[in-house]
Amino acid sequence: MISARRIIAALLPVLVLFRCLPTTAATFVKASGGAGPIVISVSGELAAGDENRFVQTAGTVAHGVVVFDSPGGNLFAGIEVGEVIHFKHFDTFVPNGSTCASACALAWLGGARRLIGATGRIGFHEPYTRNSGAVSVSASGNALVRAYLNELGLSAVAIQYITETPPEKMKWLGFLEARHVGIEVRRAGQPP
Repeated sequence: MISARRIIAALLPVLVLFRCLPTTAATFVKASGGAGPIVISVSGELAAGDENRFVQTAGTVAHGVVVFDSPGGNLFAGIEVGEVIHFKHFDTFVPNGSTCASACALAWLGGARRLIGATGRIGFHEPYTRNSGAVSVSASGNALVRAYLNELGLSAVAIQYITETPPEKMKWLGFLEARHVGIEVRRAGQPP
C-alpha cells in the first residue's frame, strides 16, 4: 500500500498545474503520478453531465487518486463521481489551501482513503432546490444523499452529521469531528 507521504510527493508537480487552472467550470485533468498512482484533478463547480466526463477521464485508470478543489455544484454529478471513485477504489485528496464543499464533499467521501491537507477544507450542507431565487431543502435530494452514504457504509451518526446543516450554511469537517462521527480521514501534507 502506498503511504500518504508518497502520494503527496507524487502529486506536488500536478498540484502546481492544478492551482493554475480556471475555476469557472469543472475541469478534469489526468496526469501520471510518476511511479505512484494516476492523479485526476477536479476543479471548479460540478455541472450536470460532469459525471460522464469524469468516467471518460478515469476510464482505464487502475490505481488513482482524485484531487479536489471545488465549491460543489450539481448534486447528481457529485454523487455519481463519488460512486465511480468508490467502485474503482481510488483515494481522494483535498490539498492544503483547497476547498471541497457540497456536492464535491459527497464525491470526496467515495474515496478508499480520504486525505485532507492540514489546511484543506471539506464542507457539508443539506441538498436544496432553488425556485425563483428562494432556496428550500430538497427531500428527494436528501433521500438520494442518504442512500449514497449508506452505500458507502457510513454510520447513521455520520449521515446525520453530513445532512443536518441548512442549505444556506456550511458545516466544515475537522479531524476531531470526523473521528467523533466515524468518518475515516487521514491528514496529508503540512501547512504552507
